[in-house]
Amino acid sequence: MEWLYPRGDSETSADFAAKLAESSSVFGILIICFLGTTTMYVFSTLLTANGNMKQLNLVAFSGIVINFSINLILIPRMNAYGAAYASLATQILTASTHVMLVWYYFGFKVNYRFISALGIFIGLVILFNWLSLKLPFKWQFNFLAMMLAGIVSAFALKLINISELFKLLKEKGT
Repeated sequence: MEWLYPRGDSETSADFAAKLAESSSVFGILIICFLGTTTMYVFSTLLTANGNMKQLNLVAFSGIVINFSINLILIPRMNAYGAAYASLATQILTASTHVMLVWYYFGFKVNYRFISALGIFIGLVILFNWLSLKLPFKWQFNFLAMMLAGIVSAFALKLINISELFKLLKEKGT
């Protein structure tokens, strides 16, 4: 954040720290928007390949209207936080709409076992991340421990199939 918002010449250390803290909080909200963005990239690509351009354009236009409306309400009251929350709400709504359209047009079945395992995995990664912050070692070791715990969890929850992984590696080697 210091690279994005350098300290002004007449800015006190306390004011600069407050500005960085607020910017970090807003950035944290905006990072969550990345989940909606990536979901839209994946599902809109599928809808585009299927020729559902009218539906995609309708979702995009609705997203613009929703975002503009929420911004009108929240920015005067919450400033940058309002804009961040408006973006988050818009991303979640439009991404959810893309997923629902794919389910409707393609008739995909919900894999509850996979979704459950993925939810458990996400929870474990968040827990491992939090625990790694509590370790008394250098951040590099803590990060490595968190990554290793995440990889082990992915294998334990069978999100990564070891035999399929070896088969894939074997095919690439030939």
